[in-house]
Amino acid sequence: MSRLCRPCARARCRHCGVNVGFFGLHGFGWSLKKHESRCAGISAEIETGTPQPMGAVGPLDATKRWASRVDVMADVTELSVEALLQFLHIPKDELEKLIEADVEAANEVMSLGLISWRPGCGDNTPLHLALGTGPGNAGQIAIKARPPGLRVRSLKPQPMMTEVLGIDLLANQLPDRADTDSLVEFGEDFRDVAVKRCIKLQHLALRLTANVMAGRGGG
Repeated sequence: MSRLCRPCARARCRHCGVNVGFFGLHGFGWSLKKHESRCAGISAEIETGTPQPMGAVGPLDATKRWASRVDVMADVTELSVEALLQFLHIPKDELEKLIEADVEAANEVMSLGLISWRPGCGDNTPLHLALGTGPGNAGQIAIKARPPGLRVRSLKPQPMMTEVLGIDLLANQLPDRADTDSLVEFGEDFRDVAVKRCIKLQHLALRLTANVMAGRGGG
């Protein structure tokens, strides 16, 4: 039986652990090389950054709950734009629970994910999208996006704007239509930005899961 499992091991990314391809045979290794070349650069960014140990913070169930919603086995380079939006989206309720349980992990999620929010107090106000850039003060998230209203009124391209939102303004669902151009700088491609963020979220989920398992095994 172990011999039959070896092709799967050969198809696993050396950097993030994602199993690329079906039974390790998809594209005869081309998909794996493509995934690893993209993932290697992101791994280097993570390794050169300030390490943030996660093993000793927050209740186990909340950490497990968030990590389990990230599909670490997905080849995010093959996802559609709609699937990338779903992958990155941080529902309000889940973020609030993660903040209560594990502030360190929540801060990383807020720097990588995508949020939907509704300006004002009315439920009929259209949902807006923004990329998270990190935590603000307590109960806040820092975001960036290009305001849709400014683009409609002006013929000039509008710059990206940064803002700090109260987490109570976030929503649990995505809008029916998403303007992905409003989420990236001019000259950037949303797919490239989204894929990098998705891979970093996969790394984070794997790290959290590994810390949970290490905590269980360590006496």
